[in-house]
Amino acid sequence: MGGGQALPAPHCARHAQDKSRTEVAGPAKIVEAEGTGRARIGSVRSPSGVTANVHGPQPRSYEYAFPRKKLLGALRSALAAKLADGKLTVVDTLESRTLRPSSTARR
Repeated sequence: MGGGQALPAPHCARHAQDKSRTEVAGPAKIVEAEGTGRARIGSVRSPSGVTANVHGPQPRSYEYAFPRKKLLGALRSALAAKLADGKLTVVDTLESRTLRPSSTARR
C-alpha cells in the first residue's frame, strides 16, 4: 500500500463495540447504600454490574507505518544492486525536441 501503510486481512478487524462506562444509560444509584441488607451497589455503569457491558471490544485503527529509515535503506540497497548489475540508467535531464503543447498532447 502507498505511504508505507499496511492493514491486516478483513477478517482480522473487529467492528463490535461495547459502551464505555460513561455511555451506559441509567440512574446514578440502583440500591440504597444502607438499610436494605444488600451490598452497596454503586451504579449500573460500573464494570462489575451484570447489565453493564463495558471494557469490551472497542474499534481501533490497524494502520502500521513502516519505519522510514528501513524503507529508504531497502530502496538504497535495491538501487545499488541494479547499479552493480548494470541495469540502472541515470538520466540528468529530459529534453523535448518540440516545445509545442499540441504535439505532446497527442502522445
